[in-house]
Amino acid sequence: MFTQKDIKLLEQPYFQVMRTTESFYEIQSKNTKHCWIIRKPAKSGKMAVQLHHKHTIKTAYYHDHAYAFNVEHAIRLIKEHDAYVLHPENYTYANAKKCHASAQ
Repeated sequence: MFTQKDIKLLEQPYFQVMRTTESFYEIQSKNTKHCWIIRKPAKSGKMAVQLHHKHTIKTAYYHDHAYAFNVEHAIRLIKEHDAYVLHPENYTYANAKKCHASAQ
């Protein structure tokens, strides 16, 4: 389900890979320690990737966070989220709007 390009993006030093299966990667941001599942369902539409999130490794459950067009878009959303968590003073509605518009 994941292409070689997807795998290369997911296994970059920015992330700690926690678990992989045929349909998802569970990763942790080394910057914020937030955990993510990037899932590619067998049948998918325009938004082919599901993104699930939790704040700590000890949190019992992930919550639905977003949908992405592809793995590259999902990683961009994670990095934008990290930027917000690390530097909320720099976050504005205009920046968020620009990020989501660039994905389309």
